[in-house]
Amino acid sequence: MSFVGARARPYPRVESESPSHGGGVVVGTSTHFRERAPCGWLVNGVRHREGDAAGLLVEDVAYECGCRAMRHQFHDGSVRIRKVRHDGKVLVDEHSADHEA
Repeated sequence: MSFVGARARPYPRVESESPSHGGGVVVGTSTHFRERAPCGWLVNGVRHREGDAAGLLVEDVAYECGCRAMRHQFHDGSVRIRKVRHDGKVLVDEHSADHEA
C-alpha cells in the first residue's frame, strides 16, 4: 500500500443499514495520514471510523509498516483498545466493561 504526501485525504462518507440494532444508520469514513506507528516508525496509514447514533464507535488504524491499532466502543459503553506492532507483539490489549469482573 502506498500513499502520496502527508496530508489527510478523507474518503466519502458511507452509510449503510445496520441489521444488528434495529436498522440504524452506520456512518463510516476513511482518512489517509502520516504519523508515528506503535513501533515508533514515522509511516503512512489509513484510519477508518464507523459509528451510529446509539453509541457504537469503531476506529481501526492500519499503518504501512504492518502495525495496527483499534478502539471499539460498544452500545453498552464498554471499550476495547488494542495495539499490535508489525512483528505481531501485542503492546496494548485493554477491555473496559461494567459486566466484566
